[in-house]
Amino acid sequence: MNKKRKFITIFNCMDGRCQHVNDHVLESYIAAAEEDEDSPVADVITEPGIDAILAGKSTLENLPKAEWFRFKAEVSVKHHGANHAIIVGHHACAGNPVDDDEHREHIRESVKVIESWELFEKITGLFVDDCRGIEEVVV
Repeated sequence: MNKKRKFITIFNCMDGRCQHVNDHVLESYIAAAEEDEDSPVADVITEPGIDAILAGKSTLENLPKAEWFRFKAEVSVKHHGANHAIIVGHHACAGNPVDDDEHREHIRESVKVIESWELFEKITGLFVDDCRGIEEVVV
């Protein structure tokens, strides 16, 4: 029996120090694939300081990128069947140079923005600390 591949959508910073989150998410948030099922995969949407952009708090001059991210998320949901979104922020982000507590607040606000799109069944916020530890940010 050929089962449908499982997808998840990850909104992550482009910074290489937090790319390990992608593997962590696949291992932690998607049920292990059965023998006759394809391995789960992630659609990854990256941008420097993505948590600030989605929260509407970016100090960088940019176009309304959150709408572009929504379009990409719609592709992930409508064409790949993703039903879980992850938003990631991290310590010492060059694209969002704020302290860790403000990052956590941006992540919470980003979760609310993504919820307003009404695309995903579940949305999780994650923060990567200075030791590359991953913590869930409670909304």
